[in-house]
Amino acid sequence: MLDSDRLEQLDLPDHETVVEWPEYMPMFFPEVSGDSGSDA
Repeated sequence: MLDSDRLEQLDLPDHETVVEWPEYMPMFFPEVSGDSGSDA
């Protein structure tokens, strides 16, 4: 996330950052989207 105003609202340590995912991305990760996979 590159929006400094939004980042200031989060209570993150200086060494951490945030990645903002588009809404369509979870379909590529079954463990996130709720599908049961062999590795989930």
